[in-house]
Amino acid sequence: MRLTNPHNPLHTAWIAKHVQYGKDLTSEELEQVKALIINYADIFACSLGEVLPVPGAVHQLNIPDRTTFNLQVHQRPLTPPQTQFLHGKIDEMLKAGIIEHAPPEAGKCCTNTVLAKKAHKQEGMTLEELQYSVNEQCSQNGQLHITRM
Repeated sequence: MRLTNPHNPLHTAWIAKHVQYGKDLTSEELEQVKALIINYADIFACSLGEVLPVPGAVHQLNIPDRTTFNLQVHQRPLTPPQTQFLHGKIDEMLKAGIIEHAPPEAGKCCTNTVLAKKAHKQEGMTLEELQYSVNEQCSQNGQLHITRM
């Protein structure tokens, strides 16, 4: 939907619901920010499947030949909710084509899985900081500046 119809009401409603807005915004500023987000709905992905690959991007590890790695995992058992979350994310990435199944013998290195909750303690940018950042990015990409909201 992001590529075919980014301003579809279902897509924009999902985005508006999931964006976290600063508590320091006035009601007028909040409406302006929501309008800006809806106006640029095409840059938001609602799922991993909507994330676009970067053309020409290559992930390459330069590991010297004959380097050995640990192939034993010393994983602390995951709790049932952690297992459900992790398996759900793996299934989502498999479905989106981000990762693929690999046989165990294809593994060259093993390590523990670490699940950490994101800590969002900062309030985020002020409206002026956000406007400056957007204008800066517009300048870098040859776009017109946004006007003061």
